[in-house]
Amino acid sequence: MGKRKYEDNSTSDNKKTKTENNSENINDTENDVEQPQKEQNVKSQNRNISKNALFDIKHFRKELTAKQGQTMALTQFLQVCLNPDSDADYMLEYLKVGGNSHELLRQISQDNKKNLSLATPVFHLFHLNILKVQSSLPHMTSITEEACRYFLNTFTPTVEIMISESSGPRHRKIILNLLTSMVTLSSDLGVEILNQIPLTPKNLQYILEKPNYKEKDNVRTCFVRFMTSFLVEGHLPLIKALLEKPGLLSLVIPGLVQDEADAVLMFLNILKNNVIDNTLISKTLKLKTFSHQVLINMFKVYMWKGPPDSDSDKSDIKEEIMRLLSDIILTLFTSHKLGLYFMDPQNLYKALQLLKRPWENDDQSQVVLEIIYRCPDLHRAMVNVIEQSFQPQHSPMWGKAVNFVISLLDKLNPDKMATRLHNLSPIQTANFIRFITLPVPLLKLMNAAIGTDLTISTHCIKVIVKMLQSLRRFMHILELEDSNERISELKNKLENFLPKHMPSSNIIVSLIKKVLEGSATPDNADAQDYRLPKPEAADALLTFIDTLLLYNHIYPASFESLEGNIDMKRLLDFSMTLTEGNISLLKFKVVSLWLILDGSALTIKNTMFKQLFLIMLDVFTSDENETWLEAKETLYIFFKNTEVFEADEDEINLMLYTLRNSKVNPISLIADIIEHVLANGQELSEYVRNQVVNFEITDECSEGNLDKLFKDLMGGKQPTESVFLENKIPSPFIVGCMQFIQSNRDAKKNLKQFLCLYVANLLHCNNSPELTEVLIGDSKLDIRSYVADWTVRPVVIPDSTSKDDTLKKLSYSIIEATEIPINAIFPFLLETDDEHDLKVLDVPYRIDTRKAINGSDLFVWAKYLMFCIIRLSNMKELYEEQQKKIDGYFQVIIMTGKKHLTLNMCRNIILNLFKNAHSLKVFQPVDFHKNPSNTLATKFMLQILESNKDVINYLNQKHNILKSYQQKTFNELVKAFVKVNKRKTIDSEVTVRVLETIGLSKENDLHLFDNIFSANTFACFGEDKEPTLVLQLLNILITKYSKSIAQELPPDTVTNCFVMYTKLLNLKDVTPNLTDLEESLIQLFEHKPHYTAHVTQEEFRIFFNANAIRKSTSTLAALILKHQIKMCDVFVEELNRPEVLSQREITLPLGNAMIDHEQFLLQNKNVLAKIFEEY
Repeated sequence: MGKRKYEDNSTSDNKKTKTENNSENINDTENDVEQPQKEQNVKSQNRNISKNALFDIKHFRKELTAKQGQTMALTQFLQVCLNPDSDADYMLEYLKVGGNSHELLRQISQDNKKNLSLATPVFHLFHLNILKVQSSLPHMTSITEEACRYFLNTFTPTVEIMISESSGPRHRKIILNLLTSMVTLSSDLGVEILNQIPLTPKNLQYILEKPNYKEKDNVRTCFVRFMTSFLVEGHLPLIKALLEKPGLLSLVIPGLVQDEADAVLMFLNILKNNVIDNTLISKTLKLKTFSHQVLINMFKVYMWKGPPDSDSDKSDIKEEIMRLLSDIILTLFTSHKLGLYFMDPQNLYKALQLLKRPWENDDQSQVVLEIIYRCPDLHRAMVNVIEQSFQPQHSPMWGKAVNFVISLLDKLNPDKMATRLHNLSPIQTANFIRFITLPVPLLKLMNAAIGTDLTISTHCIKVIVKMLQSLRRFMHILELEDSNERISELKNKLENFLPKHMPSSNIIVSLIKKVLEGSATPDNADAQDYRLPKPEAADALLTFIDTLLLYNHIYPASFESLEGNIDMKRLLDFSMTLTEGNISLLKFKVVSLWLILDGSALTIKNTMFKQLFLIMLDVFTSDENETWLEAKETLYIFFKNTEVFEADEDEINLMLYTLRNSKVNPISLIADIIEHVLANGQELSEYVRNQVVNFEITDECSEGNLDKLFKDLMGGKQPTESVFLENKIPSPFIVGCMQFIQSNRDAKKNLKQFLCLYVANLLHCNNSPELTEVLIGDSKLDIRSYVADWTVRPVVIPDSTSKDDTLKKLSYSIIEATEIPINAIFPFLLETDDEHDLKVLDVPYRIDTRKAINGSDLFVWAKYLMFCIIRLSNMKELYEEQQKKIDGYFQVIIMTGKKHLTLNMCRNIILNLFKNAHSLKVFQPVDFHKNPSNTLATKFMLQILESNKDVINYLNQKHNILKSYQQKTFNELVKAFVKVNKRKTIDSEVTVRVLETIGLSKENDLHLFDNIFSANTFACFGEDKEPTLVLQLLNILITKYSKSIAQELPPDTVTNCFVMYTKLLNLKDVTPNLTDLEESLIQLFEHKPHYTAHVTQEEFRIFFNANAIRKSTSTLAALILKHQIKMCDVFVEELNRPEVLSQREITLPLGNAMIDHEQFLLQNKNVLAKIFEEY
């Protein structure tokens, strides 16, 4: 090597130069106070020396051009470039004086390609060169890219050596950094790197082995940066090229567990944004990239800990990593658009199946649960994973597995999963429900362990109870469907499945007996072994009794051998001795089971009646969590099976609501009243019937209803549709209450709120203040004034009557017109800008289903709204603002019931509205402007019908709820024709909605047609030439039969329709607007073209004599001609009249329609020419 040349006080070594500089700095410091200006001059001189005298760039370039392989010169240049204490930018100086990448790369000859001592500084300088061009000299990008291509074409063998086993960490870092800078310089270069450099998992295995985490910029960090460089710019061809290289990108993932947090976040963010969420990358390519092993490695990142010996707080950053990782995994597993989810997701199935106890990590557990919820067909894979760790035993591992199974069942909530069943066949539905609720592999393991150890048995039964609860909820949802096909299929499947795979009822009874006997841990148990926590006796008994109760609902055959095997009295007595656990709920469950085994347990003949009934009341009236919901169903069944309310479901709901929303202390008073009513039931019922006979609600059709009722009864028919029968007789309960407080004066004060609330809601149910006053007799209750006031004026519910804020706010909002936000009335209603459940006054709301809703509350609220509609209409004090409020509130109640899947309650509410003589009385299908309140009430009922068509169709099939309304509509329309023929104006808006929503029977339709045809021609339109009610009715009827497939019109009716139309079309003095009628006829003839045969040639000829030809007129004429060739003769004859030939509005459409009749045109060749020559 030639002699190195330096200027001025040059030295051969950097260390000496630095020492001299330091000496100068010391001298400067000593003279700092006395000579501040001199200090600045000296520092300026030092900077010039540091910059110009330390390294001679020009001499360095001469050395490079003189000879190849200048290792020493390259190394020294690299050192000064990397010197952190140097102020000079030697690489920039080098490039500015003409240096370039080619000059550096040419230092390596063909013979020296494998000489890493030479290649290492050259490649390092090349890397620095690229970085400097990118940052400061963009005009050199092109020549640098050429150098990169030269590198790729020439030094591939060198690269292979530097990433091989024989190289060291320094060589690997340098080559990885160089390749990274090349990729960031140009995306095209990145593609060429992937094509030319053998970057395979096999070749790169040594790069990833044993990373040195103590070194901040280690080999793995360089490799991660290298892989990220392909993705960071989002260049689609480059990303695709990377993904096409099998297993390359996935090499990064396993090591993420110990990478720095910032590096992990950077990689995951780029991966998510530019690969996972990139819609331009096909699912096939993603599937190729993310094999099942890669997915498993991604799950392992949930164990992220960061580099070893790292002391920094990781909680916040770890939470961010987990969130980002979960987003990626959920997208890959569950997204049809962006992820790997195909119709047959074998890749995902295999990945899940190979996981090892994912429930041991909370984040991993949550993401697995979410995957199964979104893609239930992956459930089987998770069951296989659980099965491997589900052998019942005293171990923490099994305890965690049990908790995970329960969490999985909670996640697959039937209420949320119900929508997934809509597109499944009955067989598919049954298989789906059976598998996700009762997986056989887990049942087999639990069945084998039940009975061997009480603690283990209890844990197993807890899981089975959760499974059965989920199954029962699914069955309840299917039972609400109009068709019973799917529930029947499921029951058939369970009939064979349950006896084979579920523990028998006798086994459960034996476990109950063990608890009663105080059975302890087996004697052979080693005290030093780990044991699961022993459940409390109350919890164990609750679990076992729950199993038997669920069996009764799902698998009642299992009870056949149970009766007599269990001593219920002993069980109840034992429950009362317990002090820990939910004792009140346990006692209630015991009573529920007792009722199933012995239906006579809750009768006054049983000496324990009052005690058992009080147990149910204690639970139902408690405010502890939501345990009261457990008691509601049993209490409901009890009331329905006794004579207390004579099986009136409405009053049962009234009772349940009142118990929850009033104060009764002590609650035993309710039991006393029930006992009194049961003891005097016959006498009380007779009294009520005698009092009610004078308060029958009749309407204008009552006489006709009576006649029809008697005829039906004489003919042996079941008069289920008769509204006359819907005037329900109240149960004797309230009269029994009044008798009780009269004979027990001390109880009156404690029952005050209960009785007031019950009477108020009884009024809301029977809609008759007079009847309510009779029922409460002469008792001096505070509520009496409320009942009496409603006979003359509307009043709000007294505040002291109820604990229910919703009912009181409804009352103030409607009666006092108080402005209360709707979500203050219904706290579970959340205003939202996103997906909503309903809109009230154009404001979107979502129903919060997290808090349980009492169906009886919904019923009572709805009955109050119905009461307001009916009573305010009768008083002629219902106004539009009130009607809109009531409509909105009613929508909320019905939608809430649907969201909570209490569809039976929704049906019951709507049935109460329409199967109601009071509602029928205020129903006003024709607006005679006599009672605007009735019109508003009718609009309210129409809105309910229009927004709940599914419920209405079901109820109409079961109960014919619309028949009476159809009959009243027809009767009112007949009356209306009298006024119409006298040219009196009738507002038809409501009538049109009624006919479109409720309609008429076919018999009444035909009668209505006759009335229309016999109406005065001039009664069909008003002074403004617009259609009146007559024509609007005709339009509705024609449209109805044009849409119906099953129903046909008689020929004479079709003929009369067209005759009536031609009469109106042929009027000379006036030109009524017949557009709507013409469009109805067009729809009729398009859907049922055979009706055109009933149009005669003479009627068709009237089209050519009409005063006005509208577009719809010519369309109707053309449609008739298209289907009836005989009309072509009429058209040809009329064309001979000049006034017809000149009317292009009708001749051109008819000419086009005539084209369909080829045979006629062959015989009349000049017809079309005559028409079109005119224009």
